[in-house]
Amino acid sequence: MPGHERYAGKLAIPYINAQGVIAIRFRCIEHPMRGQDCKEFHSDKYTREAGDKAKLYNLIALTRHTDRIAICEGEFDTMTAWQAGIPTVGVGGAQNWATRFRRHFDGYHEVIHLSDGDDAGDGLGDTICGELKNGRSIRFPDKHDVNSYYIDHGHQALLEKATFA
Repeated sequence: MPGHERYAGKLAIPYINAQGVIAIRFRCIEHPMRGQDCKEFHSDKYTREAGDKAKLYNLIALTRHTDRIAICEGEFDTMTAWQAGIPTVGVGGAQNWATRFRRHFDGYHEVIHLSDGDDAGDGLGDTICGELKNGRSIRFPDKHDVNSYYIDHGHQALLEKATFA
């Protein structure tokens, strides 16, 4: 795509709202079987277009009529939770929560942060729960996130852990 040559070979993750694609985040595709990582390609693991601000991922979840919604750290965890039937939006990394996101969660009875089992996940949970009076955090086991928990334990276990069973 013209103007995106520097992202060649990276996975494009579209951020979509009712009007269409509003941003694209790019993920370096590592090749661990060949002993490669993103640093060999002089790349951060994730990048976005210059000037793009952090956005919530999977905004369609906000249009569902539900009194509970989940927030994940990262697009892949968001996709996994959404496909499992959990209404979920994502924050593109633990450092990308923005106070302006709060307004999206005012009408919910409960906002559940599905926390990665690491310090960054704990920090994001503290931030979200500190800003949302209807928020609470569910921490996954150490070194687990939504996606790895789903892979290791299955669909039903994820729903139960996230309290959406």
